[in-house]
Amino acid sequence: MFFRIGLRHMFVGRSLVAVEAGEGGVCGYVHFNHWPNCLPAPEELPRAVATQLQPLGKAIPKVIRWFGRWCRLDPEEPHVHLGPIGVAPDKQRQGVGTALMRCYIDYLEREKAAGYLETDRPENVEFYKKFGFSLRSREELIGTPVWYMWRAANA
Repeated sequence: MFFRIGLRHMFVGRSLVAVEAGEGGVCGYVHFNHWPNCLPAPEELPRAVATQLQPLGKAIPKVIRWFGRWCRLDPEEPHVHLGPIGVAPDKQRQGVGTALMRCYIDYLEREKAAGYLETDRPENVEFYKKFGFSLRSREELIGTPVWYMWRAANA
């Protein structure tokens, strides 16, 4: 539910969709945005809690704790922040995620920019390493492991 709420508000930055050949249905999505605009401004959080996050109910304090930590770890050096990226479950392992990542990496290379991302899935760490990302840190946050990864400009 948190990502459904977040996706409604991710119209700043670049977004790309993967469309299934023939059927025309969306089967993947990627969003990325330049620092320092890659995260909402802190002053936007109270409004989000009062309106957009209400469906999360009792989980709101956890989401705020997670978001606060996430903001503090966002690198201060210029970067293009990846996230989210997702592929429909029935289309995974068919190259959709790789194609979306390739678009993101091509953008980083054209812009001569560094890339940054977070993931909470251990299998994604190896996937992102294939695109030149390296692990910056790992921690447990609100009961979930999180890996923070960086890709140097022109890696």
